[in-house]
Amino acid sequence: MALQDAAGRTDRAGVRAFKTFAWQGVCLTVPENWELVLTQGSYQAGYVRLADEESIRMELRWQTGAAGGSPAGAVDSHVAKLTRDARKRGLDCSVQRNLKLASPAGMDVECYRCTTDRQALAMVAPSAGAWCTCNSWARPRRG
Repeated sequence: MALQDAAGRTDRAGVRAFKTFAWQGVCLTVPENWELVLTQGSYQAGYVRLADEESIRMELRWQTGAAGGSPAGAVDSHVAKLTRDARKRGLDCSVQRNLKLASPAGMDVECYRCTTDRQALAMVAPSAGAWCTCNSWARPRRG
């Protein structure tokens, strides 16, 4: 059975089409229909967002000069922000930390899940003297 993206696109082999997205030294393979919709900041600190026709799908944040700390400290800071944002919108925020989603060789990373009305699977990792946080957003499964 052929896989299709939200727009119904597949490659010639009937498999969902992907492309490479690279920013600030981070390179990811993402679905072809994800588009860059927001950029903020500078080389020192910034943010990019990718979305498809339906929703925000990925966010990438970086902060140079912060690589002396630990991934856990960076996650503490990011989870606090997500929790504040959820509270402002009247939503509960559930966080699961230390998930075994990825373990790049030679890198100290932390992966976690944050669930409100959407679910983010995230990884914080050092990248070229900076901390990078990558969130991939989706609607949580119910039931």
